[in-house]
Amino acid sequence: LNFKKSEHLFAFFFFIMKKYNMNKVEHWQQYWLTHPTLNSFDFDYHDVNGPYLFVKEHWQRVWQDIISSDVVVDLAAGKGALAKLAYDYNVQCRAFISIDSAHIQTANIDNENSFRFDKGNIERLSLDDSSINLAVSMFGIEYANLTKVFVELERCVSRQFHFLCHHPDSIITQKSKITHAIVDELFATE
Repeated sequence: LNFKKSEHLFAFFFFIMKKYNMNKVEHWQQYWLTHPTLNSFDFDYHDVNGPYLFVKEHWQRVWQDIISSDVVVDLAAGKGALAKLAYDYNVQCRAFISIDSAHIQTANIDNENSFRFDKGNIERLSLDDSSINLAVSMFGIEYANLTKVFVELERCVSRQFHFLCHHPDSIITQKSKITHAIVDELFATE
């Protein structure tokens, strides 16, 4: 497997996290501060072909069902890649809330247009019961305790949710397994 810059960064931060006893929040904060794009890949979702186009078109279909009174929440939002896609698609809703344990807002979005970024734990949402019309997540929710997340979604979401997750056999998941094995081996020699 050929590791690119982003995988090296992830492996490096995972190593630093374990070495210096960082918690998950500190790890993700450092990861997003140094990552050049709004997502975990080397490109944002504005390409006109390949997997990036597939991702963009998937979310455009989801955005079509949003109405102006909706509250949309992006779980494990990272740097706001989904918020940026929604903003670029001109989604009109009451609120589009991006929640992540790392509080980083880097998407170029006019916050007066109902978009906001909150630091929070998606396993314990600080939102009222049935206050979300649509919950979304792209390559993020699978890093949380899904049992806890789905309990919160059952409590907070009144209509629907859409997630894109890494497949267990995907390249990024395979690379992560290799990274974990390398880090485990490094620590086994200490």
